[in-house]
Amino acid sequence: MTCFIFSSQHSSLETQHLIKSCQEASTVALQLTRTDEKTITHQHIDCLLREVEILAESSLCVPRYFFQILQSTSVKLAISPQPRVLGEAISVQSGSQLAVKVEGVIQHGKRPGLFRKVNGVVITVTSQLQSRQTHNNHDPKNVNDVGSVLTQTVPPHRDFFSAQFLLAFPTGGQYLIIVEAAVVDEKSNTWRTGPRNTLTVKSHEETSKGVSNITPGNATGSTSGSGRTTYSASSRF
Repeated sequence: MTCFIFSSQHSSLETQHLIKSCQEASTVALQLTRTDEKTITHQHIDCLLREVEILAESSLCVPRYFFQILQSTSVKLAISPQPRVLGEAISVQSGSQLAVKVEGVIQHGKRPGLFRKVNGVVITVTSQLQSRQTHNNHDPKNVNDVGSVLTQTVPPHRDFFSAQFLLAFPTGGQYLIIVEAAVVDEKSNTWRTGPRNTLTVKSHEETSKGVSNITPGNATGSTSGSGRTTYSASSRF
């Protein structure tokens, strides 16, 4: 049997209690060396159970970064275009394309780059058809089959970044646009910091008489005035 010697002389206060428990468990194990039994007996089982009890009752020395935020990173996004009336959908013509511009800024805590640094920002834009127009229900395609997923990884410049996407709307109906951001560190690890935002777009057929919420010029990606809405999210990065 191997005897382990633990020393708390050069240990921190967080680990001294654990070392004391290990020393107590080691003392229990040394009791088996006083017997000449070569087979497993009830004494071995009792000794093992006692060691488990000692270690289970001791507190674990969890590093403080397991429960304390030492480095925080927040991402804010500005997405354009936006509807002129908050809560309404952006209107486009069926078969056309809509330019979506995503701009953002990375905000750091008091100690930026303490454990890791931001090397890039992954912007993912998902377009999904939610419902068709009434006169277009004869389309054989499934609603869930109409959509696209576009992704760009952009490097930040002085904590600012931007990306542009061109979304197609092949059929009439209501689309849900999801814009999500993630952070990539210097080791190419992706951190889902967010934010995750949604937009609603209504695609009208040429025969539709609906009134557009934005002008065609703004539908290509205007970033001025009320055509921009800012979102933000923070994460333990």
